[in-house]
Amino acid sequence: MKKAIILLAIAVICSLLIGCGSDTPDQPTIESEPIETNELNDLSEILGDEVQEPIGMQNLEDDALVDEIDDVDEEVSEVTDEVETESAGEEESEETSLTAMIVIKDFKVYPSELKIKVGTTVTWENKYDSFNHIIGWKGMNGAALKKGETWSYTFTEPGTIKWFSTARPTTQGKIIVEE
Repeated sequence: MKKAIILLAIAVICSLLIGCGSDTPDQPTIESEPIETNELNDLSEILGDEVQEPIGMQNLEDDALVDEIDDVDEEVSEVTDEVETESAGEEESEETSLTAMIVIKDFKVYPSELKIKVGTTVTWENKYDSFNHIIGWKGMNGAALKKGETWSYTFTEPGTIKWFSTARPTTQGKIIVEE
């Protein structure tokens, strides 16, 4: 423990020494007055949505993750839209099949809560690279899902189902089945 503290102290001192170099004529010093918080608030009120995070402050990994989550959300929205395709004034035929999709990605579930009608078939898809999930709930054990695999279940009775991955119980969701 002492060695770790000493190494940490040495690393901090080295980084301070490296960062404390003197200015040279080739590197002019730019002095500016600090911006008051009120000035930033006024600017954001004027520009509204056009205010962006300063260059260099953006986290590219987070942006890529947000894009990936948006892609999954779009897939889920498309499937959800299919479930809600009943047009005003049209009666739903008995042959129409109701479907919904739940996507598991990085131990997160999209959507985590789903409202469906009796007779809807819900399909779970595992998009996690290196983890198998087995979907289950009280009285039901599904199949093991490797990356890219799906498992479906048709809900025939109304009620609320709290499902989870038996491989990772914190990966879970809720399905509300209505008549």
